[in-house]
Amino acid sequence: MVIACNPCPASPTIRGHEMRTWILLGLLIVVPRALWAADLPLWSVPAGFVLTPIADEARLNGQPIRMALLSGVMDPRSFQQVMERQCNSEHGDFHQTLLGSKTLWSCLHGDRYSQTLQWRQEGSRIVGELSTLRLDGGKQEPHPLPLLVPEAQIFSDLETRDGSQQGRVVLAQSRLSIPQVRAALLREAHAQGWRLEVSLSAQLRRLSLRKSRQALDIALDPLPLGGSRVVLVWQDR
Repeated sequence: MVIACNPCPASPTIRGHEMRTWILLGLLIVVPRALWAADLPLWSVPAGFVLTPIADEARLNGQPIRMALLSGVMDPRSFQQVMERQCNSEHGDFHQTLLGSKTLWSCLHGDRYSQTLQWRQEGSRIVGELSTLRLDGGKQEPHPLPLLVPEAQIFSDLETRDGSQQGRVVLAQSRLSIPQVRAALLREAHAQGWRLEVSLSAQLRRLSLRKSRQALDIALDPLPLGGSRVVLVWQDR
């Protein structure tokens, strides 16, 4: 998943493309859809390309964001020419970053909003993700986390609503080790009435919790200089 940002929230140990990959897993949100779509136009794509919304509404770190999947057939060189020309025609500032087999383009519109496209080739098709992040207002404080990550800094917090379904993906970094973070999360989960899915939580780096219609899955990974990277994926269906 690609998230439009200016700049992207990241740290030396949490890279932007890693954050985007995890954010795609998430599925609370706040503004009427018509206003949301008008305020956050997606980057215009060539005729024949198909866009599929990822969620009805969403917020990244409290800011409104709009997201969609993209698919279509076009020569990559022509595709870049069309997208760059479209960005320039709307007085945007075009940027390109290579992420392995993927390409990341950004079209920055001053302090109003930022449009981003991350794409790759699959055979003759171009597939990817579009997003537009509002930068000039509308920020709201995120809702309380389902579980607090101990001694951690949050780098990305995506809240989404898709019909009656709500979701959240949080990327954080804790100075504690994986066993310490896991033990603290399990204590808090037990106190809040979460049920541990034992078969899905056998590995030290994974936790899977359930409570009524809610599901909470947690991934823990070590950081090179010590501490842990924590990803929480919460869904209420």
